[in-house]
Formats: sequence, C-alpha cells, structure tokens
Amino acid sequence: MASAVPFLLSLIGVFLVAWFFYLWHEGAPPAEILPDVRETRWDDNGHH
Repeated sequence: MASAVPFLLSLIGVFLVAWFFYLWHEGAPPAEILPDVRETRWDDNGHH
C-alpha cells in the first residue's frame, strides 16, 4: 500500500495540472484563479 501513495499523489497532481491548463485555454476561469498575474501583465504592457 505504501508504494501506491506516491503514485496516487502524482496522478492527482497531473490531473490538476491538466485541469488548470484546460481552464487556462478556455479563458475565463484562470482570470479568477490568477487575477494578479493577468492584471500586472496588462498593466505593464499598457494594453492587452
């Protein structure tokens, strides 16, 4: 059982990363997840 724990954790991690990038590709949800990153990028450029 002990050897299954790291495997499950890595599997969950991969799933979360894939889900995050899926939401990032969709566009809207990442603005809620990382509002500071988008706002700072747009502010530094002065536009989109």
